[in-house]
Amino acid sequence: MERVSSLFLFIIPLAFCFATTFAVHTTGGLSAQHSAKPTAGAEALIKQACQKALYKEFCVSTLKARPEAKNIDLKGLAFLTMKVAKEQGNATAAFIDTKLKNEESLAPGLDQALNDCREQYDDALAQIEDSMQAFLANAANDVNTWLSAAMTNADTCEEGLNDAGVGGAMGDRNQVFVKLCSNALAVTNAWAQRH
Repeated sequence: MERVSSLFLFIIPLAFCFATTFAVHTTGGLSAQHSAKPTAGAEALIKQACQKALYKEFCVSTLKARPEAKNIDLKGLAFLTMKVAKEQGNATAAFIDTKLKNEESLAPGLDQALNDCREQYDDALAQIEDSMQAFLANAANDVNTWLSAAMTNADTCEEGLNDAGVGGAMGDRNQVFVKLCSNALAVTNAWAQRH
């Protein structure tokens, strides 16, 4: 019995050491996995990718805030900008849904304007998905078309809110979405010019 427990006490620490060593080697090290700050090379690539963006500082800060941006090339950054825009679009659509659930408390005109915005965001999200598929197929012109269309949908939502006299109902969500799509256009164009 004592021999079994001695063997058990030897195997458990050995297994732990093996598992820890395996995890560190397969993830590239613990500090690399959990550090959100990009390396100097990654930061330079991010700045280069955002060089021609209309919202350059926003582009750089958005990408630098993403942990996955520190380990990808220009093509990966381009795809990431579309992913970030899609995430913002999904968050905005969810915000609209939450507002619409409280219809009885909505200001006059806001109900219809938000319903219209929800339709615009359904279209915008489909267009971002189309742009991501076009990007993976190396169809840069289609990426530009779909991202531009997504921006137009957000602008249409904002115009509808303004026309209904409820322009501030969504805060800056439309503007942030448009900026993210614009940045995605700039970064995908930077990638396309290299290929």
